[in-house]
Amino acid sequence: MNNPYLIDGLKFNVKVYALVYGVDPLRIYIYREGIANFASEPYEKPDKENLENHGIHFTNQEECLKKTASSVFKHIEEYELELGRTASEIWQDIDEICVKTLISAHSKLSHQYKCV
Repeated sequence: MNNPYLIDGLKFNVKVYALVYGVDPLRIYIYREGIANFASEPYEKPDKENLENHGIHFTNQEECLKKTASSVFKHIEEYELELGRTASEIWQDIDEICVKTLISAHSKLSHQYKCV
């Protein structure tokens, strides 16, 4: 990612939880809370000197800072104008990704969990 969105100068990821309540028909509940993992060091554009510095580039290490997903979305709401997207639009994208992912696996899921 060439220009990642940073919070307080740090890269982050947000883990969102989805519950597949039914396969046929497909029913999905996406929880509006989750965990956000932050890199342990301020972000720098990757180059030869810092490429091996995992604290800058990775958000899934043990020493990473953890926050709630809601705190990240609160931050996004405060800076929507700068970001050019609303928190609501981002949630819509997340919902769409979850739905499309499960639709792509639907035939395998329905075969695996077929109730007779």
